[in-house]
Amino acid sequence: QSVFPMAVSPRWPDAIGIRIKAGPIKGGGYLERKIRKHGDPPVDLVEFGGVIQVEILKVGVYAIGILSPDPFSMVLVMGVRFPVPIELSFGFTFNGVGGILAINRTVNTTELIEGMKTHFIDKVLFPDDPLAEAPALLDKVSKVFPPAEGGFVVGPIVELGWGSQAKIIEAKLGLVLALPDPKIIILGAVRVRAPAKDAPLTDFRCEVYGEISADRLLIIARMRDSKIAGITVSGDLGLLIQWGGGGDFALSVGGFNPRYTEIPADLKSLERITIDMSPPAVVKIIIKAYFAVTAGAVMLGVRGDFSADIGVASAKAWLQLDMIFRWVPRFGFAVDLDLGI
Repeated sequence: QSVFPMAVSPRWPDAIGIRIKAGPIKGGGYLERKIRKHGDPPVDLVEFGGVIQVEILKVGVYAIGILSPDPFSMVLVMGVRFPVPIELSFGFTFNGVGGILAINRTVNTTELIEGMKTHFIDKVLFPDDPLAEAPALLDKVSKVFPPAEGGFVVGPIVELGWGSQAKIIEAKLGLVLALPDPKIIILGAVRVRAPAKDAPLTDFRCEVYGEISADRLLIIARMRDSKIAGITVSGDLGLLIQWGGGGDFALSVGGFNPRYTEIPADLKSLERITIDMSPPAVVKIIIKAYFAVTAGAVMLGVRGDFSADIGVASAKAWLQLDMIFRWVPRFGFAVDLDLGI
């Protein structure tokens, strides 16, 4: 009888990755096995996730996939980049084609819109290097496409460009049908680097989510990590037109007035249009603004912050103006002014 009754066996890795660079073939892959929580109340599901990116004779192929065996569900996003973009008219190019397929899975709108803050759409549609952040990417894909019995998601994706040689504009687009509650989803990621891709003075990045269903039209656009003529710019745009469930309308660039409380749930996370005009050191100049129109109000506002710090002394000044005009449930307006130094 053994003094130490222990069973010894090998433990297989939870994840494995490989990179290849062999002449005309380069790329790699990543495979993981994880237990994730899904549903309400949450239950443990085993998921196998994988990312592959291979370039053979300058033809680029990538795939991002998740498979859950029990109960069965899967999501697959894949695409092919052409070795030489196909020239279209007026300087436009056709760079790649692919598709999205999900079985027994649905689209979590909230997770997808939240993921746009960190360029989720750009990272899923024709990514430049998905292997570099494969674990985080698979985790987000699992949350955006959670298991749902009877769910089905399918649609094509394409990559377009403009400026044949300079490659100034790159646009990644997807048109997806989600069932059984039918809705058409538009996914877009646009990047503008001018005057040239390799040495841009302007680097504009925006992602767009569009949804058309039986009772509403929803569009969310998010601009992050953008520079226009060297000035850092960010902010959100949202549009909601609802013709079912009583109807609703809201258009916002940069959010809503702090006094306005009837914000539609899908537009509550909109962030201010922010312009950072700060020089390289000492002084910070930041301007934030918004404008919104709803079925019962129109509102706008702007805030400017100035601060300087030279170590032994510092100063700060601000000016904020908020205005709202309402005609529902009764006519009225409010103007708030806040300034200080």
